[in-house]
This record gives sequence, structure tokens and C-alpha cells, in this order.
Amino acid sequence: MDAICEGAIQILVEAGPRYLTTTRVAECAGVSVGTLYQYFANIDGLMVAILERHLGKVIEAVVRICARQRGQPLLTMAQALVDGFVDAKFERLDVTQALYAVAYDLKGLELIDQMSERSVGYSGHADRV
Repeated sequence: MDAICEGAIQILVEAGPRYLTTTRVAECAGVSVGTLYQYFANIDGLMVAILERHLGKVIEAVVRICARQRGQPLLTMAQALVDGFVDAKFERLDVTQALYAVAYDLKGLELIDQMSERSVGYSGHADRV
């Protein structure tokens, strides 16, 4: 599944969303199209999964930062949070930019809302992250 996701990301970054097909992704990932369909019903399902993974990693980074900053002065916490968020988004800037280009078509705003709710759910449990 990781190879399929990475293959889709490579195509998205290098060629753009117009060239993103299940056949190309499977070829890039080194799997059959049938294998791809075992995990994802279609290319939109694959892209939603990739976007969810990406947003999840950003949220997890923010939660870890918040847990480490507990009890610090507000300015220190805010700076750490901003720095950590930017670092998480820039870790693979090409991927971030490519995913934003397709996020709107994939109901990205709904995913962002879901991830935001997830991060709020962590707020009471940050010490366990």
C-alpha cells in the first residue's frame, strides 16, 4: 500500500493530476492494477487516502509539539507550534503543494474539518501522545 501511495505521489508531483491514472500508479509502484484495486476502489479513493495520511502526519506533529510545550509561557508555546507546523508542511513541500492542487476536488475541506476535530480530541490526551 505504501508503494502505491508513493507511486501516486510521484506521478502527481512530476506530471500533475491530469496524468494520474490507476494504470500509471500501478506501473510506478511496481504492482498490478488488480493489486491497486484491492486497496482502492478508484483513483479518487487513493488520493483521499494519501491526503488523509498527509494531514494526519501534520496533526500528529502538532499534537506532539503541544504535549512537549505544556506549561511553557504562551509565546514559547505559540512559536514552537508555528515552527512545528511549518516544519511538518515543508518536510515534503512538493507533496504538500501537489496535494493542495487536488484537495478541493477530493472534498479536501471536509477532510481538513475531520482532522481538525481529531486534533481537538487529542487536546485532552496530549500527554499520552
